[in-house]
Amino acid sequence: MENEAAAALINVQRGLWVACLTAQTLLVGKLCYERLLRRYFWFAVYLTAEITWGVILVQVDYRMHAYAQLFRIYQTMLIVLRFAMAAELYERICEHFYGIGRFRLGLAAVIVSLGAVISLVLFHPSIGGQWAFPQTLVLVLWRFQTGALCVASLLARFALHQFLNVRPPLRPNVRAHWTLTTLYFAISAMSGMAVLLIGGGKGILPVNLTMLAADLACLLLWIGCFRKNGETIPRVSPTSSEQQAYQEAVMEAVIKEVEKLVKERY
Repeated sequence: MENEAAAALINVQRGLWVACLTAQTLLVGKLCYERLLRRYFWFAVYLTAEITWGVILVQVDYRMHAYAQLFRIYQTMLIVLRFAMAAELYERICEHFYGIGRFRLGLAAVIVSLGAVISLVLFHPSIGGQWAFPQTLVLVLWRFQTGALCVASLLARFALHQFLNVRPPLRPNVRAHWTLTTLYFAISAMSGMAVLLIGGGKGILPVNLTMLAADLACLLLWIGCFRKNGETIPRVSPTSSEQQAYQEAVMEAVIKEVEKLVKERY
């Protein structure tokens, strides 16, 4: 009976995986249809890699050694593409903060470093003999990276909105992409944490099912949110003279600090 239940869960997992691949294909098509491919190029490349390798892996028995080898290559590629996708999103966000200049690079270094430290504390390797499997290292890196990027995205929101106290109107596409990317990384990070707490075995199947269902929901929301007119900055009521003066003073102080650092370095 247990074997039948496990087989049923595996079939459901495969079905959700195929549904996610289908949604990713539709999302790339939506980016092309709305002529947003150049704006979100690395996001499209990341999705295309997921689709390509997903189609290959879904046809291979997960219990075979060949699957582990292919999975290792697949995840290694995605580690690089996730960074590129996150960097592209950060640039799209910073476009709304006029005058941020090189300060955005220093800010990115700080928030990524903090995210990495927090993720290292939460996802430190604790998997014993599983190091014998060829895919273990990339799984550890995947958990660490998704956790770090999720924390970095949350810290970026705090730093840009709360620390600088500047809230420019964001393009609807960028705002939705920022929120969904954070959620997408959070889903992966939480599923990784759940696997570490469970310790492997058959308990991983419900975690994978939950992760795939949540990923599918994110992908469907992405499809619905991306629109060509979503690249237009919405109109907002003018800020008060006091708030505008404060924002200008903050940005001037930031620019002066960056110029000081550049002069000291060069």
